[in-house]
Amino acid sequence: MQVRLIVLVVLSLVLFTANIGGLSIFILDEAKNSTAAREMLDRGNLIVPTFNAELRTDKPPLHYYFMMVAYKIFGVNEFAARFFSAFFGILTVLSTYLFTRRFIHEDAAFWTALVILTSLQFVTQFHLAVPDPYLIFFFSSAMFLGYYFYAEKKTYGLFLAYACIGLAILTKGPVALILSGAVFVLFLLSQKNFNLKTIQAFRPLTGIALMLLICIPWYIAVHILTDGAWTTGFFLKHNVGRFTNAMEGHGGNFLLIPLFIITGLFPFSIFIWPAIRSYFQNRMNPFLSFAAVVVVVVTVFFSFSGTKLPSYPAPAFPFAAILIGFYLSQSASGGLVNLKWKIIYGIYILISIAIPIALYLVIEDTMFLPELKNLAFWFLLIPLGAIVGLVLYLRKLPKHSLISIAGSWIATIIIFYYVVFPEIDSKNTTVQAMKVIDPKASVFYYKKYNPSFSFYIHKPILPISDSILNHKGSEKIFLITMKKHMPELHFTEPRFQVVYQNKEFFESYHTVILYADPQVLSYK
Repeated sequence: MQVRLIVLVVLSLVLFTANIGGLSIFILDEAKNSTAAREMLDRGNLIVPTFNAELRTDKPPLHYYFMMVAYKIFGVNEFAARFFSAFFGILTVLSTYLFTRRFIHEDAAFWTALVILTSLQFVTQFHLAVPDPYLIFFFSSAMFLGYYFYAEKKTYGLFLAYACIGLAILTKGPVALILSGAVFVLFLLSQKNFNLKTIQAFRPLTGIALMLLICIPWYIAVHILTDGAWTTGFFLKHNVGRFTNAMEGHGGNFLLIPLFIITGLFPFSIFIWPAIRSYFQNRMNPFLSFAAVVVVVVTVFFSFSGTKLPSYPAPAFPFAAILIGFYLSQSASGGLVNLKWKIIYGIYILISIAIPIALYLVIEDTMFLPELKNLAFWFLLIPLGAIVGLVLYLRKLPKHSLISIAGSWIATIIIFYYVVFPEIDSKNTTVQAMKVIDPKASVFYYKKYNPSFSFYIHKPILPISDSILNHKGSEKIFLITMKKHMPELHFTEPRFQVVYQNKEFFESYHTVILYADPQVLSYK
């Protein structure tokens, strides 16, 4: 038992902290969140979040606070921005393992943890300087602690659950309360225990008071200090707006969220269908039922959302992993070979072979980095692990076969963060452009720019104005814009030149850096 726990701790440390300080911050959400935290720290303002010196209404501040603490300890850098994301990833794995061990058994807990640790998407989620890692941890902790109170009547578990919900509300807003309430109402109904006595035992009024005590002071303060602008932007645009409409092109049909869960928990999501069947055969176990309810509530809620992102159903991942882990613990204990697993292995081998081929094509044709396409060969470890797993299974060693799959993915994730991603990251627009931009010079933008520049330039990037356009002098000036906006600019200064131009990763536009010393810009 202790050996398994030590193994999981070590694996969690290795995977969630893998090169978090060695990769640039260039993903848009990472850049905006990490920069907003730095600006709040620079201004000494714990209430009003800003990005590029303008009000940022996207999210509440809890993740900013943790980033600020890390900035104070480690300095303003990539490692600090991501430190607590990795920290909460480790805690999420360990809490999921410990509660599953308590309410099911050791084998189920171990396989559940492996399902999470082999998910590249889940590990990546906790590599990012965004609020989702904090929401996942506090939401899952609230669910586990709430169930702990239900099962064992430990009052401190209930109060800790309410505190976690309050912190989740301070992380991403009222969605945490909506999901939590729906989970426990549906669970109690499923257990035929939804009655006044049970509801009173959960002390809802005390819980609401505790949650409000944690989160409401900041919401009131930011409302007052921004004259209601933050409140309007956050609740109307980023909550109601995102739920009722597809924003930023992130829409999709009802099946997209279940698909995100299946792809997100790959490779062990290949067992999702037999795991669901196993749940119905063992649904008398209340903890399994609770895990299933969490998955259903999160899936259904975000399936109705107009905006759909792969990160939205991530709070359900630990609970879906419990269902899969329980099935694996039951099925891998025998030594029989059956047709169902042979078919699953066959499908998995085909998918595994397709992964490096697809990456080879993506790196060359979509990311326009043909010189790096051979990095895809590192992912051959995945089909190798699948083939070895099949051989071991046919030799009636199902546990060893699953370990082969898990080991191939864990090794691939480590290689991805220390070998593959750094090579690709070195070619990204921000890293390359910062080689030509002097942060001490005046830097402006026209219309729109990659927000990661704000993180590395460490000062506001101002929109270009007529006074700057008509400025004459020896001051160095850089202008960041997009290729599609270039025809709108007409330059009269012959020394003004394009010093960098490239397509952004995973985006449709090209970033252009222009430089002049001295500079004269004018519109015709």
